[in-house]
Amino acid sequence: MEKYIDPSKVYTPKDIADDMLKLHGVSLTYIHACRAKEKVVKLVRGDPAESYAKLPRSVLKIKRKEGDTCLYAFVALEACIRGWKYCRPIVVVDGARLKCSYGGTMLTVSTMDTGGHRPPLAYAIVDSKNDVSWTWFSEQFKEAY
Repeated sequence: MEKYIDPSKVYTPKDIADDMLKLHGVSLTYIHACRAKEKVVKLVRGDPAESYAKLPRSVLKIKRKEGDTCLYAFVALEACIRGWKYCRPIVVVDGARLKCSYGGTMLTVSTMDTGGHRPPLAYAIVDSKNDVSWTWFSEQFKEAY
């Protein structure tokens, strides 16, 4: 199990099968070694579903277009939402075009806290800088905060 504690160490099912043969004289198939690895990782690191359930509640909104593809995505993390009450009641909204094969625009909103830091409050990925996407982003921000 020590080999699973360091997440940067790669320990493959083949390594497990080789170790079992060398240390215990037991021959394992690849699938048995793979299942054993899954069980040990879950035992050491915990169940991913339980871990995600413990995360603070954040806001994630996705608007889809025909063909079930994503048109807009909005994210506001719980820590940012809770921290808003310690900030000045001013927000700055900005947009930047994404230069990738999918294109689009990233919209961000941030504020300033009493210490002069500029924490992010929310961000969104939209199709382009247009009135419809800015309106949708503003509505999601207003609902989250």
